[in-house]
Amino acid sequence: MQKQAPTLGRLLTMVLFALSCFGLLLFLWLSFGGAVPLKPKGYRLQIAFPQAVQLGLQADVRTAGIPVGKVVKKDLYKPGNRTLATIEVDPRFAPIHKDAQAILRQKTLLGETFVELTPGTRSSPTIRENGMLSNVQVKDNQYLDQVLQAFDPTTRAAFQGWQQDLAGGANGHGQDVSDAFGNLPPFVADGKRLLDVLNAQSGSLSLLIRNTGVVFGALNQNRAQLHNLIVNSGNVFDATSSQQNALAETFRIFPTFLDESRFTYAKLESFSRNTRPLIRALRPVLHDLVPTLRDVRALAPDLKKFFHNLDPLITASKKGLPALRDLLRGTTPLLAALDPFLAQLNPILRWLEFN
Repeated sequence: MQKQAPTLGRLLTMVLFALSCFGLLLFLWLSFGGAVPLKPKGYRLQIAFPQAVQLGLQADVRTAGIPVGKVVKKDLYKPGNRTLATIEVDPRFAPIHKDAQAILRQKTLLGETFVELTPGTRSSPTIRENGMLSNVQVKDNQYLDQVLQAFDPTTRAAFQGWQQDLAGGANGHGQDVSDAFGNLPPFVADGKRLLDVLNAQSGSLSLLIRNTGVVFGALNQNRAQLHNLIVNSGNVFDATSSQQNALAETFRIFPTFLDESRFTYAKLESFSRNTRPLIRALRPVLHDLVPTLRDVRALAPDLKKFFHNLDPLITASKKGLPALRDLLRGTTPLLAALDPFLAQLNPILRWLEFN
């Protein structure tokens, strides 16, 4: 046990250690949102929130994502069964105008809440010190359980079953879900490029949407035809489903058909290259053929009458042509016998020509 009095150096060391501990505790206190004792109060106003269960003391007050103050006090606002929160705003952002709007937002998955506050317009009157923002300017936030409570029990039960089935489907596919979230940034980037293209074609897109409305309006006017279209489409799909084996066979042979079509197209392309000079050579002939076809069209009625008048001749020729054939066959010996006589007659005729 040391009985000597502490020296001045030791006293200074203990004082510095105590001050450093106090400073560290003060830093931690301020870091976790604690109020500084004896600190002058800033500009304060009161806001009555309808649902502020998760709103704690020293919660952030933000404007456009920038902290502008803290929640310093919470009381019960009996007239409207609300939570009356007193917020202190940084002097740089004070005062707040009466047309400002306030809403509670969550900044973490655990439900940590902060106050989102808009400063209002400069032309609007300001709220006095310790004044209260009108309840009309306080926006009610909606939670997921409130959205689900809007459905009837049957829908909620169906939603619960869907979530359970979704959980069962995702079981064992954590890596796939992680990959999907990993591919989300490139998907968003590609979606941005797509939206940029749509923005550049905003006029055409507007016309498309407008014309789509016209189409739906026309469909609404002809409900009976639309009903028939839907029924007939259902019949077509039913017939297609009944022939699924044939449809599967069609898709099975379709690649072969495409291969054969490609070869046929190559042959047709070669044929077109070979016939291109012939087509070029026939073009003048086709131009010269136009007057001929025009004259043939004028001659066509006479030709039609001529061929109609040939019917009696064709009927008579069925008997006359065989008789003519027999006659010509009978003249063959006569002509053979006349050949020597005609051979001697030719010199006589020549002598008579010269004398």
